[in-house]
Amino acid sequence: MDNRAEEYPGQSGGSGMPPGGGHGAGMIADMDALAPQASRDLTSAESLRRLGLVRYGRIVFARYALPIIRPVNHIVDGDTIVVHANRAAALSAERQMVAYEADVIDENTRRGWCVIVTGSAEPVQDPDEIERCRGLLQPWLPGPREHLVRILPDMVTGLEFVDPEDAE
Repeated sequence: MDNRAEEYPGQSGGSGMPPGGGHGAGMIADMDALAPQASRDLTSAESLRRLGLVRYGRIVFARYALPIIRPVNHIVDGDTIVVHANRAAALSAERQMVAYEADVIDENTRRGWCVIVTGSAEPVQDPDEIERCRGLLQPWLPGPREHLVRILPDMVTGLEFVDPEDAE
């Protein structure tokens, strides 16, 4: 199969390539024109508060000693995070170590935040707790929602991307 750019309809001239000759050259020039950016650390409490503002993120866990990343719906429940995990997520039925990440970043301004939680995850098994959490979760992602997993954080870190004068 010939993968010449001319065969891919798209942007200017039908080449499907970004301006500036491909390989993101036009995007790099555009990125350089954006306002300066700095970052500042968020406290654990602020990081959990930010997680509570969004309804989905990405859970990272090991399967056959390899990392697996899946998007999932979540809620912040006190100092823990509860996620919908379907069988495709292949989380162990036992407690296991995971990482959880969620972010909100504006591509145009490069402002936003990123939160990462690491800790152990265990299935929610109490029927009353399952019912309560399902009432709080507002599913946004498609797919089965038969399993709930609670992440018990060992470490919560967050970073906010701000204007340089707001970094301190």
